[in-house]
Amino acid sequence: MLLNFIDLFAGAGGLSEGFIRAGYMPLAHIEMNNYACDTLKTRAAFHYLKSNNQLQKYKKYLYEKQEKEDGSKLWEQVPQEVIDTVIQSEIGKKTIENIFAKVDKLKGNKQIDVIVGGPPCQAYSVAGRARMGKAVEDDREIYKMAIDMWVKEGKRIDYSKIPTRLQHHKNKETFLNRFQVVDPYGCSHTVVAHIAMDGHYYIYPTLNPTIENVRSITIREAARLQSFPNDYYLSRSAAFTKLKLAA
Repeated sequence: MLLNFIDLFAGAGGLSEGFIRAGYMPLAHIEMNNYACDTLKTRAAFHYLKSNNQLQKYKKYLYEKQEKEDGSKLWEQVPQEVIDTVIQSEIGKKTIENIFAKVDKLKGNKQIDVIVGGPPCQAYSVAGRARMGKAVEDDREIYKMAIDMWVKEGKRIDYSKIPTRLQHHKNKETFLNRFQVVDPYGCSHTVVAHIAMDGHYYIYPTLNPTIENVRSITIREAARLQSFPNDYYLSRSAAFTKLKLAA
């Protein structure tokens, strides 16, 4: 029996993707961010085209997409009701009635069996409260130390014990694990939604690290750690990255 669901605080659609792969049918995605909604619309188009043996249209679209274009050229190739499943709106007292009305219209006579969602959790995130901004070229030295310690000794670096000249954060008593290397031989620690602000928490385990080649993980690497498939297009505000298509 096919079960229907709606996704609240849908973000880039990670929860939806998992439920779709498990055999559920999405009736609506509610998300306030414009670029996340673009991503959701593109993925909704992908699933429609795939189910109708027209996936070549999706691949052609990605290969030909120009920088800063939205997904209109793809969305126009699927029924409007597919794109309308994405509702761009903040969820709150002022918007809830309008959201209910749109969801009721989308579901028609269908039953909503499951409600999923990923409400914002930044206020509760250790990484979020420990963020330090972009890496500076000192940060790279810490990255190298952290990689060497983790790969060679299996130990995490303690911020309070690194050389004083590298300590630029005033808090030296809590969140001492603010520099963490992704485990190259086991499972990664949890990748949070606001990774753009927490690059220090996801250091790439570079082999033979140097000050010049150490870095945080990329958007695509973060997506793969979160189990997004390679054919999942992520809309970005300033630039377009052609993702490697799954075979």
